Amino acid sequence: MPEFPNGRNPNQRLIFLTQELPKSLKPHYNTSQLTNFFNWTMTYRTDSDILFLYGRVLPKEMAPRTPKQIAHYKEIARNISKLLLKPELRNKTKPIALIVSHCKTHGQRKK
Repeated sequence: MPEFPNGRNPNQRLIFLTQELPKSLKPHYNTSQLTNFFNWTMTYRTDSDILFLYGRVLPKEMAPRTPKQIAHYKEIARNISKLLLKPELRNKTKPIALIVSHCKTHGQRKK
């Protein structure tokens, strides 16, 4: 196999793919050595050449579909949360959802 100046065949297209923040790669990889090595990027960032979103949300077959069904389940959820939430959180009005893995990260995604 012939040697190429930067270690790769110029006729080959390479994609840099990651789902992690650059900070989380640095302890393990010297990413500065990869500058101009890849042709395209495929990451969670919206400015990537190829957008690679992490995770999917798909409704179950039994999921509520009509506005009436959705309102019914929202009311049930509100009633449950009033019982379960800490008192200081009970008066919050904005909805929130969090699905997270690897909580101890440089990006502090849990915060």
